[in-house]
Amino acid sequence: MSRVLFSIGVVQVLIVLVGIGRAKVLSVLLGPAGFGVVSTIDQVALTLVHLGTLSVPFTAMKFMSHSHSDGLKAFQRTYRSFLRILTLLVVTATTLATAILAWWPGFFGRDLFALSLPLQIAILGVPALALNNFFINTLAAAQRPSSAAGLSLLATLMLAVAAIVGERVGGLSGLYVATVFAGVLTTAGTLVFLHRSLGLRLAGPAESLLRELRQRPEFISYSAYFYLLLSAYSLTMLATRYYVFSRLGAAEAGLLQALLSVALTVGAVLAPMSNLFLSPLLNRRLPAPDKVRAANDFAGKTLVLLLLASLPVILFPQIVLATLFSGRFVAGANSLFLFVLWQCLFQVVNVYQQLLIGLDDVLFVSVAALAGFGTAALLAPVLVSALGLGGAAMALTIGMAVYGVVAAVRLRARFASGLPVGFLIRLGYVLVVVLMAGSILNTSTELSLVGMAERFAFALAALGIFWMLLGSEERHFVSSGFGLLPHRPRVRP
Repeated sequence: MSRVLFSIGVVQVLIVLVGIGRAKVLSVLLGPAGFGVVSTIDQVALTLVHLGTLSVPFTAMKFMSHSHSDGLKAFQRTYRSFLRILTLLVVTATTLATAILAWWPGFFGRDLFALSLPLQIAILGVPALALNNFFINTLAAAQRPSSAAGLSLLATLMLAVAAIVGERVGGLSGLYVATVFAGVLTTAGTLVFLHRSLGLRLAGPAESLLRELRQRPEFISYSAYFYLLLSAYSLTMLATRYYVFSRLGAAEAGLLQALLSVALTVGAVLAPMSNLFLSPLLNRRLPAPDKVRAANDFAGKTLVLLLLASLPVILFPQIVLATLFSGRFVAGANSLFLFVLWQCLFQVVNVYQQLLIGLDDVLFVSVAALAGFGTAALLAPVLVSALGLGGAAMALTIGMAVYGVVAAVRLRARFASGLPVGFLIRLGYVLVVVLMAGSILNTSTELSLVGMAERFAFALAALGIFWMLLGSEERHFVSSGFGLLPHRPRVRP
């Protein structure tokens, strides 16, 4: 597991660097207000992907992982069936959204009315986004997580270059024209790659859609459950961005995007490890105890990586924001640790969400997601009004805590699989470290002699205590260079 995770992690680091480069250039070119506009339009497009595709790209991973266990021919038939369903859905959703926006330009809100042209162009890129997500999941389901990560890197790089060049040539509208063009090229190239590497053709034997649905009635229920799960997350993030945009202004929305981007960077290496490696593994035909052990092992390693990735961000928030964006984004530094806290909790909850899905408890996962994200959406207006951007992070964190507690209770009640006590202690410790760093160290200047000394002392103490709390598996994971070095058993005299 460690070696595969490392290979995915290396590619994901490159993806993070590409994303950082895109954000850096656009934030300098557009400023906080323009950056906030772009992030809001992007979130509208992503939400349409989730809503319009009925979660088929993610549902497909579960069923394709099953069919891959039955052989290549079964996998190919399942792939073609899902591709046809997805194409029909995404073309229909894009057509409807385009027609609605043309007939009612203010449909997405008064604040986006003046941006209807770039928004309309961005919507045209929805099919490519949806298909590329599906292709990445196809490779993951075929037990080729490194290829899936590589495809994700290529798509991210092409979209980043297209966005920067497009903005320089044609402003905001040019940005989205170039992005749509890059998305179409990536989709076409990926189809060729899948044909050559896995023999996946567009044409070929596949069941009709109606017959496929009759043979797989569980597809409809799983799609509905995944739809609720993904829609809850996407709509909550859109509502949070839009609420900040409409109440606090475009500049604050730009700061929010910067804070979210940095926080997501903390978990950027872990997310694809979970989606491209853990999820396909948990959805294969394995005994439930093996799935639980795999999830617990993965979660333990997740905490190690989260703490290491979080420390530089929470210790030097002003330097991080100024470096990744510009000096105009430093105003959000005091709230950054709260977004990092949310992301740490999010990544851990995501592991056990994948476990419950792998255990075929998707209905409950959807209900738990609605409870968690619904709590965040309800709290956001109140907390943002009272606390500004930090309130948005607190709402997301509280919602994720609700989700996590409900999921843990479910694992114990139905599957008799409680979270290991040692893991819970380490999780609590990581969260406390993030809170303490943000609450205590933001009173001193980051680059002063005293400030630097305080931060390095805090980091050494935090890592030293954490090392003592680690279990044997996590210590070996670290001491072996995160899985790079081979395990050498002790030789007893």
